[in-house]
Amino acid sequence: MSEQQTDVVVIGLGPGGECVAGRLAEAGLDVVGVEAELVGGEIRTGAASRAR
Repeated sequence: MSEQQTDVVVIGLGPGGECVAGRLAEAGLDVVGVEAELVGGEIRTGAASRAR
């Protein structure tokens, strides 16, 4: 495996992390995002909350 360099690693790509990663990338930085769940997070509405 070859070595890679990046400028920023964003841990957690919920709504805030996704926004920050996008803005950093738009500014020209090389960004890597790490997320264990759903990128962008989840919005819990009344129906979705009751279903869980």
